[in-house]
Amino acid sequence: MTETLLETAAQAQERDRYTIEQEGIPSPVLMENAARALCSLLESRLVAGSRILILCGPGSNGQDGLAMHRILQEHGWDTAAYCPPGQSLQRRILENRGIPVLTSLTQICALAESLGPDDWIVDAMFGSGLSRPLEGTWHTLTEAANGSAARILAVDVPSGMDGETGPLPGAVIQADLTACIGTRKLGTVLPAALPLTGEVTTLDIGLGNPNTPRTVFELTASKARTCLPVRPLLSWKGTFGKVLMAGGSRRMHGAIEMSARACFHAGPGLLTVAVPEILQPAMRCVLPEAMLLDLPGDPDCISEEAVPAILHAARDMNVVSAGNGMGRQEGTRTLVQDLLQKTDVTLVLDADALSVLDPHWLHRPGGQTILTPHPGEFSRITGWSVSDITANPVKAAQEFTRAYPDTVLVLKGAITCVSEHGQVWVLARPDSSLAKGGSGDMLCGIITGLAASQNPLEAALCGVWAHNQAPLCSKKDPAAFGPQDLVDALSDVWKSLREGRDL
Repeated sequence: MTETLLETAAQAQERDRYTIEQEGIPSPVLMENAARALCSLLESRLVAGSRILILCGPGSNGQDGLAMHRILQEHGWDTAAYCPPGQSLQRRILENRGIPVLTSLTQICALAESLGPDDWIVDAMFGSGLSRPLEGTWHTLTEAANGSAARILAVDVPSGMDGETGPLPGAVIQADLTACIGTRKLGTVLPAALPLTGEVTTLDIGLGNPNTPRTVFELTASKARTCLPVRPLLSWKGTFGKVLMAGGSRRMHGAIEMSARACFHAGPGLLTVAVPEILQPAMRCVLPEAMLLDLPGDPDCISEEAVPAILHAARDMNVVSAGNGMGRQEGTRTLVQDLLQKTDVTLVLDADALSVLDPHWLHRPGGQTILTPHPGEFSRITGWSVSDITANPVKAAQEFTRAYPDTVLVLKGAITCVSEHGQVWVLARPDSSLAKGGSGDMLCGIITGLAASQNPLEAALCGVWAHNQAPLCSKKDPAAFGPQDLVDALSDVWKSLREGRDL
């Protein structure tokens, strides 16, 4: 399948040049395509009597805006456009057709103030190539647009935002709708950008493909669908793999219970749970479908005496997870180190397993490892600051998986990044339904269940998508959405992927 790209400003410019110079499509044709696509999008949101104010900058985005001004007037809409003085192709076309362009900053600010909620401001000031804060006239126009009651359509990226690194210091357009030209720009998916982009859509204007490597992609339903394990009719429990999940302690019994329930509903054929003796009665009640592994040693936690039994069982499994509710005692450290260094089974490490992890252990003799840290856990593993990680998790994920090629990273946060070998898939759909204890344990379980019959990267991609989409299946308020609701929703998520429909 064709991946949904997330591009930097430089990559987008390369695509433009390739289309113009190698494919021979003139720049004015691409400009007209962009303007007509933008007008079609905007007109789908307009109502009778809507007014449109178009703010045009000095570059190609501004030219797109001037072309929109002409097209919308030809379609009968009440439009006004601002552009600084200067000659250009679109300006000459407007002059020849008698369509005025305003140049008075005072007049434009007053017009912006007069607009209402059925009106629109088009931000065509700067595109993805902007690399410095807005100043002077552009800062004033941005403040006027943000202060208006009108809704805002941003062309490519909101002005004041770098196409690669997100919002710049100072004023930034607060868009209700962002229309990315050709491909979505990487800066629009970073956490600081999400409150400023509004709804984001991508417009196809006929740009070519320069066939140079791309490493950052958007995680979509189409991608998740290709990663969902096939379930043939002629199958048995061995077809879908065997899972061992180790975790739990007297103080934290719920984490492993939630993770194991989610795992079972992700479709593995056989599930074995290794928990301390004190948790076995509860596990029998909450998940009778799972087998239990008896562990010697401390009855309240997984101690060093229990490690050999877990390692012995692991060798007969397709995937093993460790960490949920396990605690950070020496037994956890020994288990994590031995699983990484003495087995070649696929491992999923979460929660307490990440807290004791030495990253040098990730250079394994065989097998792949899936890590599922939040920024705090990832900071401890890498030594990088939480602020740097959260500012650009895409960059952090790329650097880490290039250094640890046997690892699939699921970096959780406001956006989730799934990475392997420096390639990153980004899911930028925050949902407060998942902002509570237990959500991470459920994600670990879903990924573990999928990894029993799918390769680690595909399991991570499909698991992250399913976990994020599950709240859409519930009628509950986000505050009331809980782990059992997530488990109950998984069936609808799997069916929607298999049937190729949206939730």
